[in-house]
Amino acid sequence: MIGPGRGPIMREIIKACEDLNYENYEKNAIEKNENSIPTLLNYIQENEKKLKGRVKIIHQDIRNVVLEEKADILVSEMLGSFGDNELSPELIVAAERLFLKYCFDSFFNKISYLL
Repeated sequence: MIGPGRGPIMREIIKACEDLNYENYEKNAIEKNENSIPTLLNYIQENEKKLKGRVKIIHQDIRNVVLEEKADILVSEMLGSFGDNELSPELIVAAERLFLKYCFDSFFNKISYLL
């Protein structure tokens, strides 16, 4: 995961793995914002039995990260604090070197509603 922030996307990914009974995974959550790190670490500590050490928080800029093994998949919400995709293209390109194969898919859905 790139930019898990305070953890909502990380929790959803973990829940999806649980829902699919997929337990053979390791996740790296790469977060640059030092204000988010305590919240992420707290979540991991509170859920230690469930996570079994499979989630690792990396407090670095994605452009400087070195992983022991290349990853299979990248999950990121990349909207940024202002919802404007701040640095998204640059970060995706920087992350390319960390993955076994590279391909980019963007999934989004426009939401309309009446108040």
